[in-house]
Amino acid sequence: MEEYGLELLSKTRDNTIMIIGFNYVLERIFARAHDKGFNITVIVVDTCPSFKGRDLVKRLSNRGVKCIYTLIQGISALVTRATMLFIGASYVLGNGGVVAQMGTSMTAYLASQHKVPVIAFCETYKFSQRVNLDQIKNNETADAREMTHNYLLPDSWTAQ
Repeated sequence: MEEYGLELLSKTRDNTIMIIGFNYVLERIFARAHDKGFNITVIVVDTCPSFKGRDLVKRLSNRGVKCIYTLIQGISALVTRATMLFIGASYVLGNGGVVAQMGTSMTAYLASQHKVPVIAFCETYKFSQRVNLDQIKNNETADAREMTHNYLLPDSWTAQ
């Protein structure tokens, strides 16, 4: 899978790859591409409540990979700069549907509308025979306070 990612990145001289959140496979692809001298910029789109993309930006930046960080609200401004959208899938359903981090469906739709290729990466042990007839069935539920926490203001400013 990493070799396939490197092959995709090697087809053009400069790549700006958009991704959602944090994914170990994609981190390894970008680290290896940077080590091989590829000129890449990674646009990391992050979502609440976990904000896992911050960790990826730190890890890639420490390796020297150029990164742009945005919350999901900023994808419309940056999708036109992307040459590809890489998705780190949680798993792939029996009918080919991809289950991934919150915000992936919207980001993939926006990328496809701008003619940005969308590529999903998933280890083979994450393939499932399950089939979902709607996308609501597998949505994760979380504590409402986590989902509505005002992350832009200091904790002392949030309503109790």
